[in-house]
Amino acid sequence: MNINLESTTVSRCYTVSGAPTVTRIYVGGDLIPDTVTVIFVNGACRRIEVAGPRAKKDGSPSQNRTNTWFDSADELPPWLEPFTAVDYTPGG
Repeated sequence: MNINLESTTVSRCYTVSGAPTVTRIYVGGDLIPDTVTVIFVNGACRRIEVAGPRAKKDGSPSQNRTNTWFDSADELPPWLEPFTAVDYTPGG
C-alpha cells in the first residue's frame, strides 16, 4: 500500500472594496471587508478569510480590525463564490 502524504498549499490574498458587510461567525458583529485570503490545498479551496474594520452601528468603519473564516462553500456569501474558482497553482 502506497500512502502519499505530500500536499500543496497555496494562499491567494486579494484587496476588495465595495463588498457588503459580513457578519462574523461565532462571535457576531459585522465587518467591512477589505481583504480576502483564499487557501487551496491540493487544488481545492479549503478556507476563506475575510478581514477588515469592524462596522459601527451606523455602518461606518471603526478603527478596530477583525476577521472571520469560511470553511465550506455552503456558507459563503454569493460575492465570495468567484474567489473559490481562481487559479491555485504556484505562479499561476
